Amino acid sequence: MPTKSSEYAAIELEDRVSDLAAIARLVTYARESCKQLDVMNSAYCLDQALSSLLEELAKCGVRDVNGVVLEKSAARLASSSSH
Repeated sequence: MPTKSSEYAAIELEDRVSDLAAIARLVTYARESCKQLDVMNSAYCLDQALSSLLEELAKCGVRDVNGVVLEKSAARLASSSSH
């Protein structure tokens, strides 16, 4: 039987994952908007922020979102942002 503290920890982790995913969606939208507006410096910064968010989601145990593997996505973003 789970203890109260483990139940709270599970709820907190679920909330954290939900919040991180919501922020990642917002950053993705902003990044794509910047690219469409040709504001590349801002798009670059948002790429970095999104990479960090994906790494945090992976640390929380989330391995994929909608079929996209997070570690590979974060690595791809980091390598494309450095060019």
